[in-house]
Amino acid sequence: MRELTLFVVAATAIVCFPLLPRIIRVFWRRPAWAIVLTIVLVAIPFRSGSASQPGTHVTLADLGAVILVGCTGLRLMFDRDRRPLQSWVVLPLVALTAALVLSTVFAPGPSQIGGAVRYLEIFVVVPFCAYIAVRDARDKELVMRAVLGLGIFEGMIGVYQYLTGTGAGFGTARVRAIGTFGAYDIIALSKVVAYALIVALAWTMAGDQRRRRVGALCAVFLVAPLAMSLSRGSWVGAIVAIVVMLLAWDVRRGLAIVAVGTTMFALAIALQGPNSTERKRVDTLVGAVSGSPDNSVRNRYVLWSAAFGIWEDHPITGTGPKTFADYKSSYAGLNFSDSSAVSDSSGFRVVQLLTPHSLYMLVLAELGALGAFAFVLFVVSLLVASLRSVRASSAIPDRRCYALFALGTIVFFAVTSVYGDLGGPTTVLEALLLGLVLVDAAHVAVPVREPVAVH
Repeated sequence: MRELTLFVVAATAIVCFPLLPRIIRVFWRRPAWAIVLTIVLVAIPFRSGSASQPGTHVTLADLGAVILVGCTGLRLMFDRDRRPLQSWVVLPLVALTAALVLSTVFAPGPSQIGGAVRYLEIFVVVPFCAYIAVRDARDKELVMRAVLGLGIFEGMIGVYQYLTGTGAGFGTARVRAIGTFGAYDIIALSKVVAYALIVALAWTMAGDQRRRRVGALCAVFLVAPLAMSLSRGSWVGAIVAIVVMLLAWDVRRGLAIVAVGTTMFALAIALQGPNSTERKRVDTLVGAVSGSPDNSVRNRYVLWSAAFGIWEDHPITGTGPKTFADYKSSYAGLNFSDSSAVSDSSGFRVVQLLTPHSLYMLVLAELGALGAFAFVLFVVSLLVASLRSVRASSAIPDRRCYALFALGTIVFFAVTSVYGDLGGPTTVLEALLLGLVLVDAAHVAVPVREPVAVH
């Protein structure tokens, strides 16, 4: 697969070389095309180094992000319009940058410059450049279509893998849909499909007649690969995001749709046999909530405890970016097995658990209280701004459609970050999506109190 990917990339580069001046002109005039290119590259299964090794792995999506950063950086140098830089959404990015710098400088061990650069790429540079690149309604429509197209493409592959038994291993069968990402990035497909589902539902709720029909059809299809991914975390995140979108769109109709959807889901689960794959997965999800978690959830609790222990010993600035794997063994205990087994078309293999599988706990351990506060401030400010944007855009269909998409995106990100973290080819995708949420949040004015005159 790696050799085939390299061949396809090389052939594409040779074919596109004569068109390079025209491509550069297109990216310069409309940088949002660089976002589309990066989203397309997410689907190509290539990364530097072994997936199971610690450290930073470069994917083709990272190269697309470099093109995006180059386009927007040059435009900022020559563009006289400084209004995007004067928006309040820049402040959370500045706070995150300051926390990263302090954590890197005051790290107890050797400075992890590579880790700091990766954090800056994911949480600051790529979101900021995506925010700068999207300038009008056409750009918004372009990137939403790209996200939807990626989800449908990966979803079709996932459905095929589920039906033919060529996906990742689950129990004794290889029925878990993973798309082009492989078993190591087991939840990548579910995240891509969930974000595409959010786009489809935003079109269905607030788009014009054509987009409503297309959105409804795509949403019906995307439910299947999301279910076939068997990713409990993405299921929960998608359900919460959809419920919030429905209630923000229209409370009465949203409650009615939630009630109908809950009933249909309960009937679908009840009609499943006790030995069905989906029924077993739902049972493990219920067990995690009711106090009888399976091994994977128990391992996650141990990792969370280790991350909290690291933070207690390094409370202010943490241990530095990308250092959790170095400290994990000292805090997880001798009886903890820090490995997990995966299987797919490449065979059965054991991979090391390198993160606590909670983005909040990871930031708390590696960046300390300063970094955790800056990160939570970033997420909460975008959540509040997205909710206000949906309410403020009720009379503008196109803006309301994008506002619903931004709201669903940030809710899904915030929820799944509780029990998952960034990694793999979807890392850059989520960084781009954070930038798209910044675009919507920038339209929301921050209320300023007028000084009270004293008579």
